[in-house]
Amino acid sequence: MKILAPLAIVAALLLSGCSSSPADSEPQETAPVAESGVDVTADVTAGLDADTAALVTSAEEVAPGELEIETSIVDPRGDNGSAEALSAITICEAATNLEGTTFVRVAEDDGTSFVMYSPDSPAALDQCTEY
Repeated sequence: MKILAPLAIVAALLLSGCSSSPADSEPQETAPVAESGVDVTADVTAGLDADTAALVTSAEEVAPGELEIETSIVDPRGDNGSAEALSAITICEAATNLEGTTFVRVAEDDGTSFVMYSPDSPAALDQCTEY
């Protein structure tokens, strides 16, 4: 028994040197990151009337098919949709007409989400919806 204990300790020390943690291993190659923030403002506003297009302050494709649209709209949050909400929905619908669009978020002037389109989400927002 006296011989087994030291052998167990030596074996444990030798085996611990055989394992390596991810930090000790070679760096892993990662897939190239797509350039984000592609400006699509002109594409989104092209299908809008001048008054509605003027509400769009910027539109970016943040990932392939995913658009984030900033506006100057301030919504009073009326009961059954305000004129501002209808403008945001119109902007969203123009964005969904762009080829490959799979997600649209239209934000109010303060940056809060106002209208979304996300047909693949659990909420199944298959049309531009105010929330």
